[in-house]
Amino acid sequence: MASDEDMKSRELQIIQLEKQGILEFENHLAKKQITEGNSLLLAQVMHMDPKGIARRPPSQVLEQLTNLNKVLGLGHMLCRSRSPDFLLDIIQRQGTSQSMPWLAELVNSAEGSLDVLPVQCLCEFLLHDNQEFTFGASQSDEGKRKQKIHKQEQLLSRLQTLVWGDDAQPQVTCEVLDYFLRRLSSQQPSSGQLAAKGLSMVLTKPTEDDDELSDQDDDSMDTDETHSLLCASLLASHRWLLKAMPSLPHFDAVRGAATSALRGACQVETDPRALSAYVVFLSLHAPVSDLNDLAVDLAQLIVERPTIVGCVLPRESYSEMADMTLAAMIRLFSRHLQKALKTQDEGYSWSDTQDQIFLHWASGESAQMHILVVHAMVILLTYGEPRVESDFSILLNAWFPENSPPPSAYLVDTSEEALLLPDWLKLRMIRSNVSSLVDAALQDLEPAQLVLFIQSFGIPVASMSKLLAHLDAAVQQEPQAMEQAVVDKGYMAQLVEVQQMRGATGGKEFHKLLTQEEEDVKEVPKIKEDDVEMKTEELVKKDGSLVKKEPDADVDWQAVIKKVFETGPTSRLENGQAFRQLQQQMLTDIQKLRKTQGSHPGKFNDILSALSSIISTMGIDKFGAALLAYQQFAVPLFSILLAREDILKKSHRPSDGHLLNIVNALIGSMATHTGQLVSTLHRCQQSLSSTQTTAPVEKNLGELSKPGTAKEKRRELIKQVVREVKKTNVKEADLENACRELLANDSDQLEYLLDACMTRQCTAAGNSRTGEAKLRIQMMTRLLHHQQQDPQHVSHVKKEDVKKEDEPKQLPSSKRLLSSTAGLLIDWLALLDPEVTQACPDLQQEVMFASAMSSSSRDKMAECSESKRPGSAYLLALLTHQASWYTLHRCIDQLLGRNRVDKRLNATAVLDFLWACIHIPKIWQGRDAKASKRHSEENILCLTPDQLCAVADYIVNEAESEQQKEVKVEGSYATIEARLSLLLNCCHGNTVGLDQLVRYMNKCGSNTESARSPMYQQLLLELYLQVPESIQSIPGGSLAIQPNVSSNVPSSVDGLSHRLLSVLADCKVGNDNRQRVDDANVACRKLAAAHPVVMIRQLSMIGVLLQGRIHLNFREFKARGHLGFFHHILGIFDLLEPTLFDQDSQSLHAVLEAYFQLLQRYGAPKRFLDTLVKKFIKLLYRYTCHSPTKAQPLMQQYASVLSSLTQVHPDLLQLKSLLAGITLTGTSKDQSGASMKAAPIATSTMDDIPGVGSREDTYSPVPGSLPSDTTWEPEDIVPYAERLSKESDLEEIANTLSDLEETSFKNPDILQHFVTELSRLLTSPHKDCRQQAFTLVIRYIRHDPSVASKFLPAYLDTLNSDVQEVIQTALKNLPEFTLLCQEHAELILQRAFSVGVNSKLDSVPLIAETMQLLSMDSSTTAAAATSK
Repeated sequence: MASDEDMKSRELQIIQLEKQGILEFENHLAKKQITEGNSLLLAQVMHMDPKGIARRPPSQVLEQLTNLNKVLGLGHMLCRSRSPDFLLDIIQRQGTSQSMPWLAELVNSAEGSLDVLPVQCLCEFLLHDNQEFTFGASQSDEGKRKQKIHKQEQLLSRLQTLVWGDDAQPQVTCEVLDYFLRRLSSQQPSSGQLAAKGLSMVLTKPTEDDDELSDQDDDSMDTDETHSLLCASLLASHRWLLKAMPSLPHFDAVRGAATSALRGACQVETDPRALSAYVVFLSLHAPVSDLNDLAVDLAQLIVERPTIVGCVLPRESYSEMADMTLAAMIRLFSRHLQKALKTQDEGYSWSDTQDQIFLHWASGESAQMHILVVHAMVILLTYGEPRVESDFSILLNAWFPENSPPPSAYLVDTSEEALLLPDWLKLRMIRSNVSSLVDAALQDLEPAQLVLFIQSFGIPVASMSKLLAHLDAAVQQEPQAMEQAVVDKGYMAQLVEVQQMRGATGGKEFHKLLTQEEEDVKEVPKIKEDDVEMKTEELVKKDGSLVKKEPDADVDWQAVIKKVFETGPTSRLENGQAFRQLQQQMLTDIQKLRKTQGSHPGKFNDILSALSSIISTMGIDKFGAALLAYQQFAVPLFSILLAREDILKKSHRPSDGHLLNIVNALIGSMATHTGQLVSTLHRCQQSLSSTQTTAPVEKNLGELSKPGTAKEKRRELIKQVVREVKKTNVKEADLENACRELLANDSDQLEYLLDACMTRQCTAAGNSRTGEAKLRIQMMTRLLHHQQQDPQHVSHVKKEDVKKEDEPKQLPSSKRLLSSTAGLLIDWLALLDPEVTQACPDLQQEVMFASAMSSSSRDKMAECSESKRPGSAYLLALLTHQASWYTLHRCIDQLLGRNRVDKRLNATAVLDFLWACIHIPKIWQGRDAKASKRHSEENILCLTPDQLCAVADYIVNEAESEQQKEVKVEGSYATIEARLSLLLNCCHGNTVGLDQLVRYMNKCGSNTESARSPMYQQLLLELYLQVPESIQSIPGGSLAIQPNVSSNVPSSVDGLSHRLLSVLADCKVGNDNRQRVDDANVACRKLAAAHPVVMIRQLSMIGVLLQGRIHLNFREFKARGHLGFFHHILGIFDLLEPTLFDQDSQSLHAVLEAYFQLLQRYGAPKRFLDTLVKKFIKLLYRYTCHSPTKAQPLMQQYASVLSSLTQVHPDLLQLKSLLAGITLTGTSKDQSGASMKAAPIATSTMDDIPGVGSREDTYSPVPGSLPSDTTWEPEDIVPYAERLSKESDLEEIANTLSDLEETSFKNPDILQHFVTELSRLLTSPHKDCRQQAFTLVIRYIRHDPSVASKFLPAYLDTLNSDVQEVIQTALKNLPEFTLLCQEHAELILQRAFSVGVNSKLDSVPLIAETMQLLSMDSSTTAAAATSK
């Protein structure tokens, strides 16, 4: 519906147009000029358009309506009308959310009409009066004000009766409250405040006093569980919502509308108190059916409106209202989560909603919900647990359970794993005071994320301590990654120091990494030699003086340690002095241990004995508490003790195990504590345990490597290794031997053992680029290669023990085991070596590219040559997408190297890898989505010529495998066609490589002894059709293509030949079309001579173009140019021989039948058909000589036509020979079962026909040199040759050339006898002779383009001539000669340009014209390719 402003503007436009029309009409009637000032009709006339838009009546009409309303009361009568209800219809059209002050005026003027007016009118009047009183309406008239107050009281009483009365109806109650509730979500704050005030007035019970109601409410709050969740401040401001509304008689009918209205109000409300009241009400009374939508709306409020939420929820200072609001929100989301949870048996339907996620818990429960809802729940958890009763623990255990992993999230639309906790949410979790949230946020963080989080503000000290501890752990595991993640090390070091000044612990390893100290990563704290020297001469303050204190020889270390950790009244200075004495002694012993390679024990044994004695006397719990109280002393103490154990380990000195016992006891007493001390003790336990358990691990792995171990014993050994490997490292050689044995006997346990060992190894190593990681990669690769060599190892079932009927059932199980084990090995390889081919390139490439060979079928090469190894496709994908370009090129160089004819490599895998390298998405990022028309393909791989030949070998290998598998040639040809695009992409812009590739394939295809020769020929044909110029690099050009090879792949030259033939067949009257047809004929002949294979591909099209022409009478047939088209086709066929006769006989016979039908239709006696008949008979004769078996059915079918031709052309010996062959074959077949007595009659009858023998079932005319109508005898040639040899008589030569021009007009073949004379006359000094010689040469080349190269030397001599007239004649014919000899166009144009530079002749225009002609020809080819 259009707004009022739109209607008014449109009305103004119509009024202006109407004024112009009225003034024009009035000017037409009047005799003087009429304007708006003197017009008489403007105020009286308007357009009569009853169905037009509503128009505002004139002012006088409005005055009349006002007077009539006062007299008759029309407005009151219309308002009282209930059928139809005009007033309610207006209200519903305008909407209840908009202010309608006119309703208030209507109600105010309606005396005694409250019962008949709709409740919406009453509600609007109540709001309007409140607005006037609120915003200071005029109070000058006391009587009027009292009247309004009385009207308001009357109206309020009516509304309260409709809501609270005994006769209250649910529908009326809903209408009253809905009118106010919808205003709460108004964009104007004043409107929402008025609605809240109106609701407060209406929902107050009319029969009770306010004090009594307040007392009753307060009393009932103590007994009602619901009101125990409310606070006094909320009840004071929103009693109407939290207390009165739930007490309505028909609250259940209003509940849904109230929930919907308050949901909308929460999205726009800016008053924190009102928003809290809305949330509390929704948490108490929202229907279960609305929980999903309510959760989404509330989540949008929490996530997208952080400012207002920060005012509502608890902050640093406690607020009962904020605490109550938080509990209400948590309760809402808890109800929603319980509703959304489903068991695993219940399924979920697919959805295309991108914001929905599917959640799955480890307990088997699952749910589907909006991602904002999940984020909102986590945000609420960050505020901490409310002081009032809430479902905080339920929500916390649901998302962050203690003894199980958090739920997994998946996108509903794509089933991909979803990111449940983004970085911004993890940062918010870290800033919270909830310990479990901080721990969950710090799990599985990358170094870059840790560095980012530590730079954030607002993180509590406890959370910062945990973050620094994770940074220290990351430094130990991935030091290089941490260094790369830090941009400004100086700033980051200062930041760590500031956090430690705040009271945060940890971060020492990270700080030392930032300051680039050369320390051992595993020792904390690191010990410097300077510090040791300083400690040995430490100054101790005693009696106010400073003296040097040397280490005591005999010291009671038990007393010193007790002094360090004494918690009595001693001062911290005394504790520090005792610790410095202890530390000084230990550091001195550390230095001696390093110098003596562990042979000097020092006082360490005494200190360890003292610690054991203290633990036995004080008790482990009490001593552990003392250590926790003085962690600043305990952590360095145990770190130095661990450093001593490391020195002993490196020196191969045995450890007594006292320190390990002490650490184990302390860890048991501190099971519930965390901190730096506990972390140090765990690190000591891990290091000491690995030292103690190295030998058992190696022993158990050695037992596993032995063949013949019992299954139960083997599994017990594996369990021991898995337990022990958590504390120590494993040698790759021992693990590999054990895995090989398990691969052959127990592959299920192999995965268990390998997973445990590799997890430990990777966790301990940290950096995947170390030497140990390289050894692990090599081990995994060897295992995978060993498994792929003989997959039968997996089944561990002997072949002779398997029955034939059971054999098919064994194979699927073996394959599943093989794939599972291979998948595990490949996953570890991908983790350790992301580029796949870095550690051991040769072996890894063999794993990816070698063909899988089964030991049971090694004699069946065809079946196994294309079988892929398990996991090779995944490894190839990793190599393609993760490896650098240098790695990919190195791999390509190895695959396409000199040893390219390697049958072990899978050709399909190699070719797929090359194709994937070309189409890597990262290469094409930033390119134009739609390439331009002039865009050419890029040579991405930049292969060498030898590598291109290797690609061709792989294509042929793949085709050979397909042929052996399908036992069909079509399978290999289809493979070659599919790989053609890859080969073309590798050849783009590489002319040298393309030439060498063509020569190589021609050489391989010419080897008839090889079974792969046809495939090389097929590949050469496919490449030639796509790049025709490539064939020039081999001798013979296109003639080197085998005639029996064909292709179904379309090429750009097909479009050119199709267009030329279409122009040639377009028979229209006119000189322009005749010239177009002549040019097309020359082009077709040139194409047939240079590329016969391309023209023969259009043989079927030629047969179609010859159809539909002989229905005309002969005069029209000749006049429309159809006869010329038939002549042109015969001329083209003449150039295609003998390749034409080796093609499909069906397409060729279709063309020949068109000529037979032409002769049948018009008859042979026509004089205009003589030349056509002779050419056609000559073509048939050559066809029958070349392929007699193919020609026999056609000749027999049209024997009557040939017989009729003998009456018109009795001298054609080729025709007689054809008929003789037909008669011989027919007679032989007729007499095949008869008596031999009749044979002499037939023989004597055919003896007069030359060349006829007694062959049967073979049709062939008489071979020999039969005279032709187009062949000149020597006696015909000699006169012309003698006349042309008279060099002195130029006039005679000119006349002879004129005679030759007339004679060769219809028979250009005669010029073949004068090639030498014409070449010589091109440089003749006589202008006429020279020009006529050029004319005859060009005519002959146009007739037979294959002879152009014979005249090329003579033409180049004309350009090198010293006579300018000769050069001018040559330049004049430059465009046409270059176009006919365009395979040598570059040489000709270079010579012409040199002539223009060295002489005074201007050759630029002629060169430009030539370039234009060549460009038009190439654009025609491109256009044809584009249209295709």
